[in-house]
Amino acid sequence: MNLIISGISQRSGSTLVQRIFNSRPQSLIWGEHGGIVSQFVSIGDIVGYYSAFSKRQRESFLRLEQPDIWTANMTPERRYVTNACIHSLRTFLDHLYAQQIESHDFIGFKEVRYGRRELELLKLCYPELKIILLIRHPRDIWASMPDWGYTSSIEVFVRDWNNRAADYLGMISRNVPDIYLLKYEDLLARTPEMLEWLLPLAKISRKDFDTVMANVLLSTRKSIPNEQGEYITSQCALRLAEYGYSP
Repeated sequence: MNLIISGISQRSGSTLVQRIFNSRPQSLIWGEHGGIVSQFVSIGDIVGYYSAFSKRQRESFLRLEQPDIWTANMTPERRYVTNACIHSLRTFLDHLYAQQIESHDFIGFKEVRYGRRELELLKLCYPELKIILLIRHPRDIWASMPDWGYTSSIEVFVRDWNNRAADYLGMISRNVPDIYLLKYEDLLARTPEMLEWLLPLAKISRKDFDTVMANVLLSTRKSIPNEQGEYITSQCALRLAEYGYSP
């Protein structure tokens, strides 16, 4: 696994970035898979709870190994739980994305449902993994949501955008290796600073990049009521300022 494109939300431009990388014949960046890594995080939480809860049971039994010691919830130490999650997730992904692997030297996927915990687990699975954190102004994301919608309400959308924006900033501030922040607006503007790292990472030319950008697929942008735009901007004001967005 070489690359993950993590979009902050649906309609954040993750498919466009996926297409840019896939313009190189030897690269194969797969699409979304429904956020299944979150299930592995949940497994770790459940088993981790029993690991912590049964600490005294585990220590008492392993010290004496007598059958008259209560062991109903005895579970291995947390490090074994973490290792189990890492190895099981990596095995799952390695087998899931084995198709066509012989003919490609750069493999990955894009997803729009992951925050800090999922991405950190993926980095534990693949220490040299490169992750693009893709962000877009939430007002424009909301305006691009199709009529059938991807979220239950504007309130849920704002909450999720803020949470993931905070998670992304946290990963960047901790200098997690091979993390790249990409603003959708910089992509459209073709800023030199963005192109300087994106083109070598994708192993493509400027001509390849421009060819993909010129072909717009499935645009769903529409106008939204002013009150919705103002609500989103006000509720996301703190994170927007941290990312350098204008009010």
